[in-house]
Amino acid sequence: MSWFVAAYATLAQWKATVDRLTGFQAAIVAAKTRAAAPGITRVSHPADSVHLREVTVSFPDAERLVCNIDVSLRPGERGLTTGSTGTGKSTLGRAL
Repeated sequence: MSWFVAAYATLAQWKATVDRLTGFQAAIVAAKTRAAAPGITRVSHPADSVHLREVTVSFPDAERLVCNIDVSLRPGERGLTTGSTGTGKSTLGRAL
């Protein structure tokens, strides 16, 4: 019985390491699954403009930050993104 008492710290460290590795492996599988999902579709167009239709920006856990954005911009054209604090204006800019 004294062996269990003496080895408890070592066993606890081993379990923590196994838990971290298992979690890491699950995160890798989840990332590969998300990467295989359809995402951005790039379509070549003869015009020199950018068109975004039904763009949604979200966290990997599927929490949506910006939903259903429709934007068309031509070269030299300026745009203004407005909204309340925390609505995802900066996030949309970083995603683009």
